[in-house]
Amino acid sequence: MSRLAFVVPRYGPDILGGAETMAREMAERLVAQGHTVTALTTCMRDYATWKNVDPPGHAEWHGVAIERFPVHGDWRTPEKLDLWSRLPSLSVDEQYTWVHNLPHAPGLYQHLIDHRQEHDLFFFIPYLYSTAYYGSGLVNERAVIWPCLHNEIFAFYHPTRSMLATARGVLYNSPAEQVLAHRLGVVNQRESVVGFGVPELEADPRRFRDEIGLTEPYLIYSGRLEEAKNFHTLCDYFARYKLLRPGDLKLVIMGDGPLRSEKAHPDFVYTGFRKGQAMYDAIAGAIALCQPSLQESFSIVIMEAWALGIPVIVNAGCAVTAEHAAQSQGGLTFLSYNQFARALDTLVTQPDVAINLGRLGQNTFVRGTTGRRSWSAWEQRTNVLDRK
Repeated sequence: MSRLAFVVPRYGPDILGGAETMAREMAERLVAQGHTVTALTTCMRDYATWKNVDPPGHAEWHGVAIERFPVHGDWRTPEKLDLWSRLPSLSVDEQYTWVHNLPHAPGLYQHLIDHRQEHDLFFFIPYLYSTAYYGSGLVNERAVIWPCLHNEIFAFYHPTRSMLATARGVLYNSPAEQVLAHRLGVVNQRESVVGFGVPELEADPRRFRDEIGLTEPYLIYSGRLEEAKNFHTLCDYFARYKLLRPGDLKLVIMGDGPLRSEKAHPDFVYTGFRKGQAMYDAIAGAIALCQPSLQESFSIVIMEAWALGIPVIVNAGCAVTAEHAAQSQGGLTFLSYNQFARALDTLVTQPDVAINLGRLGQNTFVRGTTGRRSWSAWEQRTNVLDRK
């Protein structure tokens, strides 16, 4: 069996984020299959501040050994803020200066140097932070980048393209993510589209409704409440929809983030961060799940909705989620308010269409094209990268 390490900025069961969830669940499943797995991470929890919160040192969770290291530095330096104001026009030299000015965990770097021989492979997820940029270079011949690449300015930077091209291997979550990398000019001889596995799910929506006292029909959102996830657009579109179409439809919002205090409406139902069965029960009672984000490399929550037979509404401007919807025929897409309203009208007024879309998504999911069987596919393809 292999000795594997996952290098990720944040790690833990209560961390909200797609890349972090992927790293944790994959690490735990690999442990269950007999591999020795270590998570190398920092003490921070919030990307906005990078403040050290968790204690440094050793811990363990579900068989995964965890080593945490404190973060040094403040990203809000005058030099960094100046670079931030000029992000689209940075020279190549300034792009490397940007990376240099990211918060760093020197102890993690030293650990990689001291213990590089103790692991067959190091998986760096996601690409955007110093843990990947600096860490992967220290173990390059054993470094596999799991980038969770988005169509954003940092993906086009030279440090990103160089890291992906020179690592031992690259794992993509979806064909559209791989297409983006190739558009950037990145081709790695050891690259695979591996997807991400989601188990078969069962849920009882009555538990959720009884818990919060909700009887009305609802659309649901699950994720971080921030502009990077395009949450503000969903809120604005739904508020406009209710102004033009009064009724009892609600928007249930699972998650937390800076926009919660800014987005208030009589028909918004905030539940806070929910996970596991509590989250599945909430999704199972919705007419649909809306994923408005423009920056996704996979979107686990879409797969969870389909596993429960619930259709999705996704932003057509996101190549990955639009690809999911097109391949499965399990969802509707929108680029504008009018398209969003038509999609919601369809699901509200034609429940048979909503049921059929949910079944198509679920059928695609069960066939393994998107989610369920990706666990075995992931292990088979990472074995190709094995040093042995």
